[in-house]
Amino acid sequence: MRSPSRRSTLIGGLGLAVTLLSAGLHAQTAASSDGVWEFVSDNSLGPVGAGSGPFAVTAPNTGSFPSFGEGGEGAMPSTLTLPGGSPQTVTWNVAGTNAAPVNATNVSILLSTDSGQTFPTTLLASTPNNGSQAVVIPNNATTTTRIKVKGVGNVFYDISNVAFTVTLSSVTFTDDPLVVGTTLVKAVHFQEMRDRINTLRTGRGLSAFSFTDATLVAGTTQPRAIHLTELRTALSGVYTNDGLALPSYTNTSITAGSVIRAVDVTELRAAIVARE
Repeated sequence: MRSPSRRSTLIGGLGLAVTLLSAGLHAQTAASSDGVWEFVSDNSLGPVGAGSGPFAVTAPNTGSFPSFGEGGEGAMPSTLTLPGGSPQTVTWNVAGTNAAPVNATNVSILLSTDSGQTFPTTLLASTPNNGSQAVVIPNNATTTTRIKVKGVGNVFYDISNVAFTVTLSSVTFTDDPLVVGTTLVKAVHFQEMRDRINTLRTGRGLSAFSFTDATLVAGTTQPRAIHLTELRTALSGVYTNDGLALPSYTNTSITAGSVIRAVDVTELRAAIVARE
């Protein structure tokens, strides 16, 4: 193969779409007497099922890659543009991979910003392999975004056929950055974080968090310790849903009467942005 490329092919007539990366991956197939085929490669990929496939990302996905023998390399152009920080639905063809003999009950959903060369961003570490899952597209501008869905604890995966564009959403915080010792912590700071956390939650199919003092009134409502702890709890639900470690905070012990500091708000803002 020429590099870089990504192709999907039907291995040994199994109907399992196996993604091949050009970086030294040479594949062949072998059949066993019980009908279970094994995909053998330099990367020692394991067994797959004779009744499974093709496993394929269907959205967000536009265009197609040529199959072997048709010629052409690299990513094809896409007209798909998604706003950063927006909830989107990733769909894929399960194709029997959640049943015996593959038994991949869960998949991970990853994101690339370099046309599929690497996938450093985990949208969901583990979610049911049922063909559809809500995610939130990170708020980073790029024209080379691709999605990868991979069986958890398994070797099969598929990558969206073409790169799509993500536009930067101009969502900012009031008084950003907060200046330690100068900027007063205000009700608007907390209301903004509440709104953005609940956007993250509902975009993942989680329920909106019910906060104490549902309406924070600028100039009237004084931010309290419970407001901060609830924000942390609500955001923890997002991180847990995504299969990620919870954010760490400087002030770990927040109790009634604790003074809310600029660093508390700044750290929480950063943790929110990290999942947008």
